[in-house]
Amino acid sequence: MTLTENISRQLNDLNFVPLGEARHQYHLYADYVELLALFANGDYVSDTHLVSRLSNEGVQFTADILDGDTGEEIGSLNGQMSDSDETWSSEVFSVISDRNYLFDVKYPFVFKENRISLKDDLSEIQKIYLMLLVASNLKYFKILQPKLASEFELISFFVLKNYLPNNACVKQFGRQSDYTGTAIEKIKKLSVDMGVGVDEDELAGISLLNTQEEGLDIVGWIPFADNIPSMISIFCQCACGSKWANKQNETKRYEEFFNFYKVPPIHSLFIPYALGGADRKFFQSKDINKGMLMFDRRRILTQLEDTTFFTTSDSWQIVNRFIEFEEEIA
Repeated sequence: MTLTENISRQLNDLNFVPLGEARHQYHLYADYVELLALFANGDYVSDTHLVSRLSNEGVQFTADILDGDTGEEIGSLNGQMSDSDETWSSEVFSVISDRNYLFDVKYPFVFKENRISLKDDLSEIQKIYLMLLVASNLKYFKILQPKLASEFELISFFVLKNYLPNNACVKQFGRQSDYTGTAIEKIKKLSVDMGVGVDEDELAGISLLNTQEEGLDIVGWIPFADNIPSMISIFCQCACGSKWANKQNETKRYEEFFNFYKVPPIHSLFIPYALGGADRKFFQSKDINKGMLMFDRRRILTQLEDTTFFTTSDSWQIVNRFIEFEEEIA
């Protein structure tokens, strides 16, 4: 099927019911509210709409482990919302208020008095925000999951190019690889470009029939004129799924394939989620490994200066169709 047909199928089959996130994960429910506003086609969404929608859908929150690991389960059972829902929804909208401030002109929504609606005449960077929002919620867009993941890799590639200095080399190594052949051949070609040797014994563990050794999506490095393989390099994994924390170690096995001299690579994870808050800390901080360089939604948008690549990507078509679509918010 064509992309246009798959987008139509996805919108026709849209099952937009929140799938039991922990109640204290306010940033995830903030995403849900933003999706409601995206599909409201210009109408506003309020904190009252959020509570009403969850109640009508009979949403059950997952076990909510709070500070101190009490293991207390907080949430709605069989659609019966608790007395604290007004306070809880205010916390969700507080996160949205922070985003309105932190993302500033890049934010694609109008937010005022706990009401959020989609802006008119969106800019390219605001549409990229919407693309990242959609990519953060693959569970609602199963038909488009492969395409959304691939498009997120493309966005991440341009982000890394902008983040590193002009003399840096950046290569795609995932779904849209700059290299061809078997996985072993691709790794060896990358090693030549980087000017580092390979460990033949480690490569021998890769099947000769394997065309893609998963775990590495983008790689960047800053070479020196002396060609000594001691340099800053970044091995990047792109993860859209909710289990992104489990992806953090995947690039580390590539450290075994290459013979770096004195300086090991930096390992980085690109995710479309908005983890950064106004308190200068990441949401889900305890899930982030020590030494992991994170690129979340805000960092991604901050690094994108030239956005013309986006207008020729499949993401452009997806986002524009989603903007046109309208779904009942409550």
